[in-house]
Amino acid sequence: MSYLPPHAYLDQRQIPYEKATFSPETAKGAANVARALGYRERQMIKTLIFETAAGEKILVMVGGDQNIISGNLKKAVGSRNIQLAQPEIVLETTGYVIGSIPPFGWPPKK
Repeated sequence: MSYLPPHAYLDQRQIPYEKATFSPETAKGAANVARALGYRERQMIKTLIFETAAGEKILVMVGGDQNIISGNLKKAVGSRNIQLAQPEIVLETTGYVIGSIPPFGWPPKK
């Protein structure tokens, strides 16, 4: 199992955690990953990256069984043009691919 920046972040702060892995063949989505790990979907957190028309990136965390209400997000951000970031933008911004984005511990910008 890999040792990633989020693990280092937690270890440095002596925050206990448990590593869990699932098969790469697991179908995408919080419900499928939760099932593979033996959790309920509502116990999962989705980390989503949105992008405004101006190129601003926004991280949104939501429960695994929840969906983003775009009108509320647009109001909170103050932008009418907001959408999920494209996979290549997510990777460039976070260092992670969609489906594996931690809410913290991203690699430093180069």
